Amino acid sequence: MFITAVCSLGAVVAGPSVLTFEYEPTPRAFALPLAVCATGLTVHRRYLAAGIALAAAFLYHAPTALPFVVFFIALALWPAKSENLSRRMVRLAPLAGAVVLLAIAAHVQEGAGEAQTFFARLTPDLERLQRMRASYNWISDTQAWPPALLAHYAILFVILLAAFLRLRRDMSFELRLFSLGLPVVGMLSLPASWLLLDQWRWAIVSQIQPMRCILFVTLFAQLLTAAAGVRAAVRRQPLEAIAWFALAYLPPVQPVMTDPYTLRGTAVVLALALVAWLAVWLAEAKRQPAALALGLAAFFAIPGIARVVNYPHLLTPELDQLSTWARSATPKDAIFQFADAGKGLDPGIFRAQAMRAIYVDWKGGGQVNYLSGFAREWWRRWQQTNQNRFKPRDLPKYAALGIGYIVVQPKNRLKDRTPVFESARYLAYGLP
Repeated sequence: MFITAVCSLGAVVAGPSVLTFEYEPTPRAFALPLAVCATGLTVHRRYLAAGIALAAAFLYHAPTALPFVVFFIALALWPAKSENLSRRMVRLAPLAGAVVLLAIAAHVQEGAGEAQTFFARLTPDLERLQRMRASYNWISDTQAWPPALLAHYAILFVILLAAFLRLRRDMSFELRLFSLGLPVVGMLSLPASWLLLDQWRWAIVSQIQPMRCILFVTLFAQLLTAAAGVRAAVRRQPLEAIAWFALAYLPPVQPVMTDPYTLRGTAVVLALALVAWLAVWLAEAKRQPAALALGLAAFFAIPGIARVVNYPHLLTPELDQLSTWARSATPKDAIFQFADAGKGLDPGIFRAQAMRAIYVDWKGGGQVNYLSGFAREWWRRWQQTNQNRFKPRDLPKYAALGIGYIVVQPKNRLKDRTPVFESARYLAYGLP
């Protein structure tokens, strides 16, 4: 349970810009824990239950589940003396059912769609657009993937490997396969993406985003170092235990190991490592409530004392007020434009809360690597609105585009118009 708590802290996976465990209920946020659950069930050779968990993960988000699927199939079909082939094939029934169900859902879905060509290559225009808006998919982009970031993953993999070597004699074959195999897949995803996307321009690769597999390096580094720390603590080796625990707590506090370290963050990591050793010692002494309290300390110390905030606080009373007004006082088919938001995220939150359309916003462009038709339309709208750089003389152009309301900051108040909504952060104007 303590090792689970350490991994549940989550960590930023720099480069792909994801978390090992997400806060929001997105498909990937459900798929990864289900796949990890399937891993544990497979390690305990409960193949049917593992197949069900993995099938659910596959239905939620197939690219996340796919690396787990490969290892699961290999182990499920591994020959055993007392099992025939037909019995081993039954273990794959849940996965096969998930594939069939997903194919049926894709075939009968309603609404507009865009045909995909599996072996298509990116056109030069689409490549430029994706490199601009989704640079995290392109490892040759040195701003999204600087050399220091590649060094970070190399260091993290070495730490993971050291913990694996320390634990390998206490691990089953299945656990060794997952614990080392998945991180190796993560490391290999970097050169694979460079070859398939950066060099060959294979369009499907930017949709699958294979470099997200690099999160396995961060996740299993936390898992194995925490396990090595518990092992050392139980064996009365406090210095080794504290060292392993410090490495386990480092990813949530220091997402990129090659970045400069802060004194506050380093102190919190070392303090938590000491607390972790004490928690295991108390658990060994049958003082579970005290051990539990210490084990949960990291959930409060990292954001509270180390002041690590992975995402800015975007939900504000002013945005709530604007959304409530729009939802109750404007037509359902009204189109809004946050004219001076730039690359800010407010428009997307407003879209969800107010249930009103946005003509274009930066965050919405994150889908350019999936749909070529959408990508061209998003880029056209982004240019039409001058990339959200507001100028009052553009009002007639906004109206001609079908935009019914513009939202600006108080610094861009219009002198010749009266806002239909006003708060400390937002002014909304109706357009004829």
